[in-house]
Amino acid sequence: MELSVFQDYLTKEKIDLAFFYYSHDDSKDSNVVYFTGMKPSHALLIIQPATAQLYLTALDKKPQISGIVVKTLTKQWREDVPRKVKRVGIVKSSLTYEWGEKLVKMWPTCEFVDLSPCLGSLRAKKDQREIEMIVKACQISVQAFEELVREIPRGTLQTEQDVALFLEKSMKVQGGGVAFPTIAAMGKNAAV
Repeated sequence: MELSVFQDYLTKEKIDLAFFYYSHDDSKDSNVVYFTGMKPSHALLIIQPATAQLYLTALDKKPQISGIVVKTLTKQWREDVPRKVKRVGIVKSSLTYEWGEKLVKMWPTCEFVDLSPCLGSLRAKKDQREIEMIVKACQISVQAFEELVREIPRGTLQTEQDVALFLEKSMKVQGGGVAFPTIAAMGKNAAV
């Protein structure tokens, strides 16, 4: 997590705060996951040059994250956020129309800046912890596929959904998860 590097960027570019929104059902700004290391049910992440706040619903376990203050997301979250700002960073491609309207109402006179180029560059560089996580994810995937190859001849997996669920369960049992929905296709109508 390169939070401090990103905060230095905000300072250099005179961006007062960066706003990220994550929801399991409509807007999955992957930067929330990148900076926090978790996939919340709903979250707001507000990063300023010197501070960062993560607002989570009561459904989510409150993690300890270095450099980020974790708070419960309530209707009063707006009261914590600075109103007198000139520049707000967003990720245009991840922001829903609804949230765009909400932000314009909160900061009607500010300039909105797309942070995508900076974040893409920041996230392309992996630190040692991220490399270790990628290696572990690869090991989990290999183990899950090896288990699947041993299971298929037993005839217990009758449908493509059975195969997908078997893989996902195997990954979860090993402490992993899936980054995207599993696609399992087999037989004469399968295409890749």
